[in-house]
Amino acid sequence: MLMSFKNTKHYADDGKSRFEVFASEFEENGYRFLPLVTRRLSLICRLNILMLRQGEPGGVISAGDLDNRVKTLFDALRKPKGKSELGGEAPVEGEDPFFCLLEDDSLSTHTIVETDTLLEPVEGLVSDVRVVIGVTVRPYGGSVESGAFL
Repeated sequence: MLMSFKNTKHYADDGKSRFEVFASEFEENGYRFLPLVTRRLSLICRLNILMLRQGEPGGVISAGDLDNRVKTLFDALRKPKGKSELGGEAPVEGEDPFFCLLEDDSLSTHTIVETDTLLEPVEGLVSDVRVVIGVTVRPYGGSVESGAFL
């Protein structure tokens, strides 16, 4: 059942959109992040990750530490945890709010990683890796706002 937002209030009393208010809750060193999967919305997700690289099938495992590669990917999908992860950069035009998938990587409860051969690598880049990520989002609690994901 899909929940309709037709009759819900999209703006706060001060005229700010719900997105503006929500992004302000995830402010970090000048950035306002807007994660899709959050505790407040009682959402979790499942990730299906396909890593494609040059070489033999399964080569991504023997060519390096797969755990570290997946951890790096998770770090890229979530809101940074502090100033040190932002690299001292300030947001540029189009990065306010800064959209990300996860408030925290613990909200991904199921992950499948598959590796295969990259058939059309970028010329001159031996370490080129293409990643295709399928995301399934679902509610885990009774939040009214997460009802749209039922």
